[in-house]
Amino acid sequence: MPTSLLRTHVRRCLPPIALILAFQLTQITAALCLPALNADLVDRGVVVGDVGHVLRIGAWMAAATVVQLAASVGAAWLGARTALDIGRELRAAVFGRALACAEHEVGRLGVSSLVMRTTGDVQQVQMFCLTACTVMVTAPLMCLGGIVMALRQDVALSGIVAVVAPLLALAVGWAVRRARPLLRDLQHHLDVTHRVLREQITGVRVIRAFVREAHERARFDRANTDLLDAALRSGRLMAVLLPVVMLVVNVSAVVVVWVGGHRMADGTLRVGALTAFLTHLTQILTSVMAAGSLFVLLPRAEVSAERIGELLDTAPRPSPTAGPDAPRPGRPGPVSPAAVPGGTGPAGRRKEALELRGVGFRYPGAEEPVLRLATVRDADAILVMADGRIAERGRHAELLAAGGVYTGLHEAGLSSSGPSAPERT
Repeated sequence: MPTSLLRTHVRRCLPPIALILAFQLTQITAALCLPALNADLVDRGVVVGDVGHVLRIGAWMAAATVVQLAASVGAAWLGARTALDIGRELRAAVFGRALACAEHEVGRLGVSSLVMRTTGDVQQVQMFCLTACTVMVTAPLMCLGGIVMALRQDVALSGIVAVVAPLLALAVGWAVRRARPLLRDLQHHLDVTHRVLREQITGVRVIRAFVREAHERARFDRANTDLLDAALRSGRLMAVLLPVVMLVVNVSAVVVVWVGGHRMADGTLRVGALTAFLTHLTQILTSVMAAGSLFVLLPRAEVSAERIGELLDTAPRPSPTAGPDAPRPGRPGPVSPAAVPGGTGPAGRRKEALELRGVGFRYPGAEEPVLRLATVRDADAILVMADGRIAERGRHAELLAAGGVYTGLHEAGLSSSGPSAPERT
């Protein structure tokens, strides 16, 4: 989760976060008071024709609006500054750890992936922080406050809220659950496209020298098409969410006006109470939509946070003073002959046969191996080492015809493995 990743970086920003909370509480209080003041202005001022009451309540509403505007601007400014500070510290930490990674970790993660984690992933987490500072506090408090104020206006109409709010919550939860794997796949294809493009730009001279332009163009087209498909899958899901939410909001408003109009005709509901209830209903559903926007950003921010956390948890490269023969991650230390199965050391040497079949060499993260060998017999050159020096050199048939050490090793391997024994690598 992004919260676990940001826990260490948020501690330095506690004072501005406290100010953000204060500004948000002030803004919510002013926003919730406005519909009640408007209802009082209509019922006790406009309906009865009391101009003085209209002016007094209008002045209070203007003051509440100014307070709400100032608090909103202050919260947005502090939220943006706090999110940028967190993004700066997080980007510095990711960049420093990327520089400290060992060679095999750089090969495992990939240079293009490291670039994306330092730029795009940090940007996603930063956007989540900005939305959280402005929405995470406002949405739940606005929703709860709107429900309480709607109950004060009319309890019967509040049953509509009890039906609409869970429907919106279910829609948002379904979208978030479906979006998480799609956005993770999208981030993977972004890495692949970035890697392919970087390789082609870096090796453009080699590509032109070997006339591989068509092959590289098709390779980039495949990566670009995969990225497009992943973006379309996630974009279609997010595009469905907003129309569904707006449909629920508008239908609920129509139901409130329909039911409230009949109750106004019966004289059981005042005009101001109906307008105030509609405003509170809009506030409740808008807060649910705002929370939905936060949850829409959450899956992608979660994926980015996982990728950043994977890099930050990577062990740094070993110290250069450890010595060339010291065991390192990805590089084993020296192996004694006694540790090898069948090896008895210099005193009791045994002839062992090693044949490689179906082997190849692939760089970490590469699409295809750069070297393929069905068997070592097909190699262009075979070196036979004895006592630290090259004893024989040549192709398989040439070495067998020479009848030297390689022939003995080959015959020993055949006699020890048998015709039905499995291949050894």
